[in-house]
Amino acid sequence: HTFGTVNTPVIPGYQADKAVAGGETVTPDDLNKVVTVSYTKVADQLAQIIYRDDDDNDKVLATDDSSQFKGLSGKAGSEINYDPQSHIDQFINKGYELKNNGFPAGAVFDNDSNKTQTFYIDFIHGTTTVTPDNPGKPGEPINKDPKGPKWPDGTDQASLTKTISQTVHYVYADNTKAANDSVQSVAFKHTLVFDNVTGKQIKDLGWDYENHTFKEVVSPDITGYT
Repeated sequence: HTFGTVNTPVIPGYQADKAVAGGETVTPDDLNKVVTVSYTKVADQLAQIIYRDDDDNDKVLATDDSSQFKGLSGKAGSEINYDPQSHIDQFINKGYELKNNGFPAGAVFDNDSNKTQTFYIDFIHGTTTVTPDNPGKPGEPINKDPKGPKWPDGTDQASLTKTISQTVHYVYADNTKAANDSVQSVAFKHTLVFDNVTGKQIKDLGWDYENHTFKEVVSPDITGYT
């Protein structure tokens, strides 16, 4: 007779010498069979969270590890006691946008003591488009970080707007007024795009009109005059 095999129970922090036990073959002449599974204590597992800038060739922005956060060290199979949200918010305040949070809720330590378990959280640079209707404020921070980049000159409403006018004057030969002026005007609006992290201009989308032609004006008739 052959006894069935038994899956060895997992005990966090310990390594069993057999993943499966039993499966012994016995005969009527055998006494009771005893199978021993030995557990040895394994070192605590380590994890780290790496924050990267995807728009800057995956530049490492910060690394959180067990030297800073006790919860990033623990027994194999146990839940990692770490919440990245506050650190994510810090980078968002600096003008970044979250691209991918590679640290899942309920993440657990693996069983590999030979390397540090690594999770990646990736960001891209947020951008702001400025127009006369949504201008910048030269000298004030672009993002929520008071020590971050400031809006440069040329991003205020006045700098992003140009109003061009055409005025036709009607006068007599002695230069006195003959009729009311005819006035036409057009406002050109400039659009620029800025990187919220670096504060640099990354696009110039130009003016909303490349050019404008004023309408033809018909001069008023004044009796007795040409």
